[in-house]
Amino acid sequence: MEKKTRETTRARCYNFLAMNCDGLLKTKASKMFNWKEACNMYETRIFLLCEVLKIDSSQLNYYGTVKKYRPDLFEQDFYNDVRKYVK
Repeated sequence: MEKKTRETTRARCYNFLAMNCDGLLKTKASKMFNWKEACNMYETRIFLLCEVLKIDSSQLNYYGTVKKYRPDLFEQDFYNDVRKYVK
């Protein structure tokens, strides 16, 4: 039973990582009011999640992460231009 809980927690971390990558990409693209503060918040969350998941945050591909862990977000119109380039 405990092993299943760990997998669920890990999956939730990857899901949250993908949501934060999505938020960072959309915030950078919009450059709305206080966008730098929002980007700092997303980057901090992404860094901390990478530490928890033992991923090198400098090698993280935001688009690839969203595609892999949140394909429903990747189907949005925002990703139309990059969809064919992301593996």
